[in-house]
Amino acid sequence: MRSRFDFEQKRLVRRYPKRLPSVWSDSDQLQQVFVNIAFNALEAMRAGDTLTVSAKISRKDRTVTLRFTDDGKGMTAEEVQRAFDPFYTTKETGSGLGLAISHSIVEEHNGQITITSEPGEGTTVSVILPVYEPREPRTPTAPLRPNRKKQETS
Repeated sequence: MRSRFDFEQKRLVRRYPKRLPSVWSDSDQLQQVFVNIAFNALEAMRAGDTLTVSAKISRKDRTVTLRFTDDGKGMTAEEVQRAFDPFYTTKETGSGLGLAISHSIVEEHNGQITITSEPGEGTTVSVILPVYEPREPRTPTAPLRPNRKKQETS
């Protein structure tokens, strides 16, 4: 991915902590989501533009938000509204399925994906995912004892 940014003279900036909380996920599917978002940004950007990937942890909501913010050409309100529609595209090439599939994957992970944009100002795609919280094993309130009858000796 970075080599394509370098080749097209575009910048990729990462701003997130080294360690993020775990999310319950299929990592291959989420990777597909992130690649789809990054490639869409790459195609909307001009030489010298930047895509910034950042993360925010909300302990209150128990979520992790990943933001992909580019300073590309931006989108109109109609384009934002239709961005997740299957087969909708503003590009000469492409199927219009990337964001539709990404939307489905994020929802399957009990998350949300949103887009904010202004024409000429760039676009931010946010992916909000719930933090994985393992359940503690249940412990009985009293130890279990086998039910043994005392054998009588005669």
